[in-house]
Amino acid sequence: MATGPPPAQAPWAMTGECILAIAGPQAAAGPLPPGIAPLPGPAILVAERHADSPAGPFATFVLGRPARLGPRAGICFTTAAVSSTDSRMAGRHHWGFPGELATLRWDGGLDDHTIRWEERDIVVRATFGRSAVPLVVPFRAIQRRDDGPVLVPGRLRGRARSGRVTFGGGGAGTSGLTGTHRAVYIAGLRLVLDPARAPAGRLRTLLAPAPGIEPGYSFRP
Repeated sequence: MATGPPPAQAPWAMTGECILAIAGPQAAAGPLPPGIAPLPGPAILVAERHADSPAGPFATFVLGRPARLGPRAGICFTTAAVSSTDSRMAGRHHWGFPGELATLRWDGGLDDHTIRWEERDIVVRATFGRSAVPLVVPFRAIQRRDDGPVLVPGRLRGRARSGRVTFGGGGAGTSGLTGTHRAVYIAGLRLVLDPARAPAGRLRTLLAPAPGIEPGYSFRP
């Protein structure tokens, strides 16, 4: 039974696997929240399956788009499906990720993976080569909580294989998700999210508001 989101006063470390891919035009990811400006570039897909995290095992399917907060550039994640209630609550409380509880099916083979978001009838089929190289990527998410825009520093590392993803499905949720795009599959993933920070760099309060006002934690398209 969910008892509320785990605390985020320290960095969150998660392990598992993920797929990073181009997802078509920016409109595929949804609109940006107020106070966050767009930057040129395509929408991106981040699909993750975590075997271990402070919220337990879970999977996510996330769409984001290039954005900036003042002079600071990053990715704003505007659409997100999360398979775990605790992970969804923590993402919305601490970092402003707009997660919705969803049924995610992840079928993985040696060189191919299929991810299904059942409620929106989105299907992603991914194929990858055998050659793997070490990968370390720092990144910055730009999100909006109920107390305003925040910056979320993070970093990931693992063994990367290049490949392609193809979007399919017939539901309304596939609008804008078309074609075949470049992708990277990362095995042995270690993903770390640092506490959210104010735009000026001062550490924001990391105590989540009361669960009773949860819908206001982040922007909802």
